[in-house]
Amino acid sequence: MTAAATWRNWGLNQSCQPHEIVTPSTPDEVAAVVAAALREGRTVRAAGSGHSIMPIVPTDGMLVDPTRLTGVTSVDRDTGRATILAGTRLSALGAPLWEAGLSLANQGDIDLQTITGATSTGTKGSGAGLTNLSATITRTQLVDGQGELVEIAAGDDAHPAAQVSLGLLGVITQVEVQLLPRYFLRERNTAMHFRDLLEKWDELKASHRHFSFWWMPNDRAHALYGFEPVPADYGWVKLLDEVEIEDSYDVRHLKEGRVGRAYLVYPDTATDPTFHEMEYMVDAARDREAFLALRELMLSHYPEVDSPIQIRWQKQDSAWLSAQYGRDTASVSVSGVIGTDYVPFFTAVDSLMKSLGARPHWGKWNAYRAEDVAAAYPRWDDFRRVRARFDPRGAFTNEYFRELLEL
Repeated sequence: MTAAATWRNWGLNQSCQPHEIVTPSTPDEVAAVVAAALREGRTVRAAGSGHSIMPIVPTDGMLVDPTRLTGVTSVDRDTGRATILAGTRLSALGAPLWEAGLSLANQGDIDLQTITGATSTGTKGSGAGLTNLSATITRTQLVDGQGELVEIAAGDDAHPAAQVSLGLLGVITQVEVQLLPRYFLRERNTAMHFRDLLEKWDELKASHRHFSFWWMPNDRAHALYGFEPVPADYGWVKLLDEVEIEDSYDVRHLKEGRVGRAYLVYPDTATDPTFHEMEYMVDAARDREAFLALRELMLSHYPEVDSPIQIRWQKQDSAWLSAQYGRDTASVSVSGVIGTDYVPFFTAVDSLMKSLGARPHWGKWNAYRAEDVAAAYPRWDDFRRVRARFDPRGAFTNEYFRELLEL
């Protein structure tokens, strides 16, 4: 236990000084410390790796640090499922799952998040036929508002709330996830002009496991994410496809990209906190419309902004607070350099995305308030009812969530 210590997030824009920071190493220890905090009338929040830039972690009560709550506790090769402790980083999962003949079905371009930090905020990768990571959760174990360890399994009425819970049902201790047989990926990167992107849009989306791109508004934008030089009005295209190779190496770097174990090919983004990101998921049927509208906004009103526009796709799922709930989506993302006044640009993008019926990434910059969230998520009221059942006293909320939940 650490008293009066300061917690800060990765993006350096959120911090708090909790009453105490605890580092339990087992689910039973989590239950014990949470129960003690509840008896004292304190609020409780859990941190992941701190990659969210929204104020979803800060608390003046107890902060649960999952650093010691790590590891794969069981693997069932027959069902393809594994149970993973809450603080396990995605980067630590690839090797042990691979040795068991399994892999995560999808990942994003950063793998430093904890498994529950990523799933609790609906973090996803790309691929029009692939869901986000939260959709693969088949069982959640957490400590509820009574300080008791409970399990929520697929088929339970609370399961769609637990898959993307924002830590509002309780402190998650471990999750069970559905995996795939391990697989290899081949990456191909290329620059494509704006006109070629539009012409081949549907073909690229349909014919590759993963298709995503970063469109450059000017000749400087490539530098933000550490890409090689890409001309203005070109997209840096990333294609990933499964391949069959001899299992004699982990990953190789070829001229056009990498090839190797899936978990080593997915991550490709610099992890230094140089920018803050915003990301919105629109109905996939409006993918071109959203991209073209944002491109026009940047060229016409924000020519000084050096951020690429990233476009990716995801398959629908049934988690109530997933941005992919009930519809296939296209994600639209831009960033602002830390230390610059990016708020006017972000605010304009936020307004544009709201007009397109978008849902924001829970961990990335957005200006959505209670009424906006209620309009964007059709099961918002259902989630609120389940949350009240698991946490009737609001012990797992903070100032941000109390406003959002209208408590």
